[in-house]
Amino acid sequence: MNVRLLIGLLATVLPTMAQAGSRTPPTAALPQATSPTTRSAPPTRDPRTPGFVTAKELPDGFVPPVDADGNFIIGPTHTPASETVVHEGVPRGAVYSFTMNSSDSQRFPGIARDSGTFGTVSSTDPATLVVTTSHPTPYTRRVAVYVPAQYIPGTSAPFIVGADGPDPLLFTALDNLIAQKRVPAMIAISIGNGGGDAQGSERALEYDTMSGRYAEFVETEVLPLVERQYNVKLTKDPEGRATMGGSSGGSAAFIMAWYHPELYHRVLAYSITAINQQWPHNAETPHGAWEFHERLIPNNPVKPIRVWMEVGDKDFLNPNVMRDGMHDWVVASENMARVLAAKGYHYQFVFARNAAHVDQRVKEQTLPEALEWLWRGYPIEGSKGASGAAPGRMRVLLDTDANNEVDDQHALAYMLFSGNAFDVVGITVNRTRGGGDIEKQAEEAERVVRLAGLEHRFVVTRGANGSFDEIARHVDQRDFDGAAAVDLIIRRAHESSGQPLVLLPIGKLTNIALALKKDPSIASKVRIVWLGSNYPEPGEYNQENDESALQYILDTNTPFEIVLVRYGAPSGTAVVRATREEIRAKMPGKGPRIKEPIVGRNGGQFTTFGDYSVDLFEHITLDGDPPSRALFDMAAVAIVKNPAWAHAVRIPSPRLVDGKWVARADNPRSIILWENFDRGAIMKDFYESMERPVLAR
Repeated sequence: MNVRLLIGLLATVLPTMAQAGSRTPPTAALPQATSPTTRSAPPTRDPRTPGFVTAKELPDGFVPPVDADGNFIIGPTHTPASETVVHEGVPRGAVYSFTMNSSDSQRFPGIARDSGTFGTVSSTDPATLVVTTSHPTPYTRRVAVYVPAQYIPGTSAPFIVGADGPDPLLFTALDNLIAQKRVPAMIAISIGNGGGDAQGSERALEYDTMSGRYAEFVETEVLPLVERQYNVKLTKDPEGRATMGGSSGGSAAFIMAWYHPELYHRVLAYSITAINQQWPHNAETPHGAWEFHERLIPNNPVKPIRVWMEVGDKDFLNPNVMRDGMHDWVVASENMARVLAAKGYHYQFVFARNAAHVDQRVKEQTLPEALEWLWRGYPIEGSKGASGAAPGRMRVLLDTDANNEVDDQHALAYMLFSGNAFDVVGITVNRTRGGGDIEKQAEEAERVVRLAGLEHRFVVTRGANGSFDEIARHVDQRDFDGAAAVDLIIRRAHESSGQPLVLLPIGKLTNIALALKKDPSIASKVRIVWLGSNYPEPGEYNQENDESALQYILDTNTPFEIVLVRYGAPSGTAVVRATREEIRAKMPGKGPRIKEPIVGRNGGQFTTFGDYSVDLFEHITLDGDPPSRALFDMAAVAIVKNPAWAHAVRIPSPRLVDGKWVARADNPRSIILWENFDRGAIMKDFYESMERPVLAR
């Protein structure tokens, strides 16, 4: 039906419908419109309720992985993701805005429901709401347009259309995700609604109507204005077009793709209003968006739509006068997940504990992951293929003597909480003379992995107990000391495609040297960044634990970088240190919270790495003035993450003779030395990573 005709006839059509045929007896009076009832607090729903979908419960503070479909439970803590915060140095897109008037719209000339009124339930059909106080009314709407800094004028760009705009959180997240090459450089069009809410309002007419009308409005009335006014070109490829919204805006996002899959293939929805809220009544879809999981998705061929959805445990239940069994947002979302799974759709469903309707905290926590999942499979300029690094991240394998001092644990946690920078492809351990045998080293690394809640994702691989000289002649045998770690290093190196694998040893170099000894061909596929040495001065713990391994690497052509320790010197990693008071003030409770506590190496039980950090510092000897402890190894992770936090010097590769460095000015092979570390920037990023961890893939 033509919308103008519909609106013009509402006042007369609705009473006639109410009294016609068997719907309302001729003698029945039409009920008067009533004000919306006061909403009571919804009950807290349990995601394990019988009949709900089976879902994987994640450790508190975690979000689902970006490469997994299915059902997940998060919360109760919802910490904003670091990608939702403006970061210095990240290119920022331009945000423009313009206003649209209802008088210029062919599809939505405007309606409104009188203030203080709502509607009444039909006396013959509890699923039908009668609204008599809605009438034509003009409106204006604001449209915000985000154009990323990386957009090249004249090129065709992917884009996302958002409801209930403007959405500055979306724009900030896109700045960071695009810079990290985790999503394509897309344009975002954030469209304000026409006003009001629920049946009889302009917003509901736009968002809850089960038809292609809103998608057609966007296509013919909004997108052409965006292209003309801001000199951009929007792709016609539905794979490069996404929709998003919350509540009725979420249902609008799904409706757009369902009725026009030739236009949109990607949908993101918070607290989707997949309930009976369509008005006016439509005989083809009498239960409104409830029809999606009741009939439409189960009974239709699969459409090329990828769907991300969220619902809160305190989401809406019967927020108005209707009691038709189709006004429970949690049940609606659970039903959507069930039917999408049954039909084989690519979808991710997040059930958030301690979360209300379109909970802002949940959105701040999950939006970056949701966007990255949503755009999986779409080409990203400058990213690697499936065998290379994920977009914007480096492939890293950490080799550690984890039970020695306290810096290894902080380095490992820092890496695991920097998933925006690293694809962690392995964690190996070795034994140095402090901290016990290889099992003790592995157990401490496993404590940190468990405190990150990542034990299901990362296995700590045992490496060498002995030295390079003791083991090297046995590497051709099937089972030698450190074989598991050596074979993992070789395997991961050969998986690299284009970008070298970063080997990050923060202990002795035995495992790395043995891998090069066993398979010299990996030299061209790796980049070794080693924490060690007081160069040009002799000594240093990691170096002294296996000098033969160090010399073997120096004699190869493997790219080799040394992150200098330099005990007591201002140019070494010894300056990156923390006092006990600083750790006590900044670390308690930081990081994800796991459900089952771990027992620390000094005793005690811990559910966050932050609390374990405090305990480690309580049991370690301090030095310096003021008394503090250097986090040498953590600085090595930092300069791989951001090389601007130290100064690099390239020198001819020296030799190590009887523990002393000998310069070789004529050596054509060169290595890199890292020195002069920016302690302030490194510690700031470390604490931010603890506060807002992005878990490693």
